[in-house]
Amino acid sequence: MRYYWDEQLIEIDYKSIDGRPGFPVEISGKFFSLVLNNKTVFHGLNKTGLKSILAMKLEYDDSNYPAMISFRCTNDKNAILALKPKYLPISHIFMMYSEQDQRRILHPEVLKHFEKQGKIIRGTIDLRGLLKDYDSSYFKRP
Repeated sequence: MRYYWDEQLIEIDYKSIDGRPGFPVEISGKFFSLVLNNKTVFHGLNKTGLKSILAMKLEYDDSNYPAMISFRCTNDKNAILALKPKYLPISHIFMMYSEQDQRRILHPEVLKHFEKQGKIIRGTIDLRGLLKDYDSSYFKRP
């Protein structure tokens, strides 16, 4: 696992994705929670399903909840989970949101937790080298 902090992208092994208890990521359901040391840090919309599901408008899509979506990784054994301050149906990356929106999901305890594990990667990255379906028209930085 790698956590690209400045992009709020989490690269995980597909083996850690499952619909059963005990796996860190479940690709179904309406919501997700980020839990550290048995404490919920924040929760939001789980938009990591199939593209056909993502195309459907769901009840909470217009809310101000944080959202998690998925991208295919250039490494076929991994998936990319993107944390966003709120859900937008187009593929905005984290840095396209206002600073105020960004602060809503940048929790120091999350950074410290993953830094201790050596999983934080700082700085902007070349998304073409990470995202399999990279389309520059979707991912223009402000």
